[in-house]
Amino acid sequence: MEFYLTPRKMYLEGDKDSKQKNWMPFLYNNTPHFIQRINPMHVVKILYHDETGQCVAGSVSLQPKLAMHWEYGEIRGGTNAVLLEDIGEYLGLFHSMGNFAMESKSTYFFGALTFSAEPPFRLLRLSHTPILDKDSKNSNLLYDGPWFRVMGLPINFVNYPTGLFVEQAAGIVHISFGHNDITGYRGKINLQELLDSMLPVS
Repeated sequence: MEFYLTPRKMYLEGDKDSKQKNWMPFLYNNTPHFIQRINPMHVVKILYHDETGQCVAGSVSLQPKLAMHWEYGEIRGGTNAVLLEDIGEYLGLFHSMGNFAMESKSTYFFGALTFSAEPPFRLLRLSHTPILDKDSKNSNLLYDGPWFRVMGLPINFVNYPTGLFVEQAAGIVHISFGHNDITGYRGKINLQELLDSMLPVS
């Protein structure tokens, strides 16, 4: 079997030249949708392909900007989002770039969010602290040690969420994330504990 991957650029209708990245995909009514921006929350879907075969996306819903209780930099996109059928909310992971206290270098963090299952899509819950390793033996795994590849650059540690899968019957969230652009990890989080750690967004 042969597999071919043809790159496709996706852009917002009427805004072909602006740089876009970190869109968060999810399925709604079996149709791919994307969170183009988290706050203010802007959800789009593909409308058509232009004359060069590139994907043109149009707005599905746009919500007002909200005050957030996240203190680790601007909230940006991350993983796919998964519908939690029992509670009627989508769950996804986002990333941000901020600073530790007394640190001058930037650090990439990640947290979780949920949003409504129906349009207009609205943010409902958000982590208030970064997701960390729970194992006491490796408690500093993600935010400790030298990173020689970027020595001299204004970045400390990079932890970026890349994938999300939920075993809903077992109540387990499986995540994948990159560490310092060198290593990839898989992790598991108890779904209810993750939801309980989040705060409502109003």
